Amino acid sequence: SCITAAIPLLASFKQDICLASLDIIESGLLAIAKVEAAYKHERGIKEAIEEALESLSLYQLKDTLEATEEEADENRLLPAMNKIWPFLVTCIQNRNPVAVRRCLNVISNVVQICGGDFFTRRFHTDGTHFWKLLTTSPFRKMSNFKDEKTPLQLPYRNSSVTSEDSLAETSYLKVQIAVLNMVADLCSNKRSATALELVLKKLCGLAVGIACSNVAGLR
Repeated sequence: SCITAAIPLLASFKQDICLASLDIIESGLLAIAKVEAAYKHERGIKEAIEEALESLSLYQLKDTLEATEEEADENRLLPAMNKIWPFLVTCIQNRNPVAVRRCLNVISNVVQICGGDFFTRRFHTDGTHFWKLLTTSPFRKMSNFKDEKTPLQLPYRNSSVTSEDSLAETSYLKVQIAVLNMVADLCSNKRSATALELVLKKLCGLAVGIACSNVAGLR
């Protein structure tokens, strides 16, 4: 299926490929969820019809209905999510901030689609990859102070290094905001709030630290 083909592409370092695969995963899981909901609704209707036929002693029609029943696997959403999750965790470790922000948004949506209970242990186990985005900057270029000398800055020249650092910090700030938005979305939805049960204490500590920080964009 499209989802199976798109899963490995979540680990791609190419932005276009990664974003396209995230779109496929999000749309595919939503479609599976709707199919499962329709199947449950159909099964409820079928059971009601069978009860009505039995109450009217129309056993022949009931037998006919049972004979035409096709076996269907209604549980596809969570098995699919189980295969996708490790690649989503890999995706948020991508050094492309655009891909990371989109991945965080997709995770927020799919957790609400699948329900938080399925992700409780997963956030407890893999949550470190998410929360370190709030405390460190993997997008900032690290300087080697032993080998790299600071270039002479003349008053009539702009510093390209400062410009790159500023761009990296701006991109990273947007990633941090995306993490906080994901947490807020999951906590505000009863269906998904249980996903963060085991890491709530750690998240509260991070939230307090951010509130006391000097970063106005995060506060």
